[in-house]
Amino acid sequence: VFVIANKVRKEDDVLFIRNNLVDIEFLGSIHFNNEIMEADIEGLPSYETSRQAVEEVLKIKQTLEKLI
Repeated sequence: VFVIANKVRKEDDVLFIRNNLVDIEFLGSIHFNNEIMEADIEGLPSYETSRQAVEEVLKIKQTLEKLI
């Protein structure tokens, strides 16, 4: 089991989650993103509209790959 924080507003959110995990690996976080909300409304893929989200997901993927 791994944890990924989603819709993070500020780094304090991440710290709260990390500080309250017990024996669960934290992989990373994806910040709240208006571009993703707009893409969803317009029926567009989020990976085409938010480079930030793509970079965050790729970082999480790399972290996971190191663990397995």
